[in-house]
Amino acid sequence: MVTDPISPMYYAFAFMFKTLNKRKRVKSQFGFTLIELLVVIAIIGLLSTMVSVSLDSAKKKARDARRISDLSQINLAIKLYYHEKLYFPICTAETLIEDGLTDCLSLALVGEGLMTRLPVDPLYGGNGTASWGYDY
Repeated sequence: MVTDPISPMYYAFAFMFKTLNKRKRVKSQFGFTLIELLVVIAIIGLLSTMVSVSLDSAKKKARDARRISDLSQINLAIKLYYHEKLYFPICTAETLIEDGLTDCLSLALVGEGLMTRLPVDPLYGGNGTASWGYDY
């Protein structure tokens, strides 16, 4: 009977690789690989970016809707002022509504009791103290 000298070594290495592969499989069941974690982090980053972009556009639409509503309120108040006085409020220069109380249009409309306060731009003057306002 002739024995091949490589055969026992082959079987020994094959046994070692099988046991190593079993250990790797068992070890991988207890945690995540670095690539899996990076993929999950990238997916979460993409989803958060998409949500923030969609919320930003919703905020812009809400501000624009408020601006349209504010201007229609000012328009109605000016029409009521005209109906009572038969002339429009007189402002000598370009009017900028900064706080809704101190410019000439605000003084006229608030003074007549048509509005409690003129609305200010929701982006720049939501609290009434900003240096920006409606320019008309």
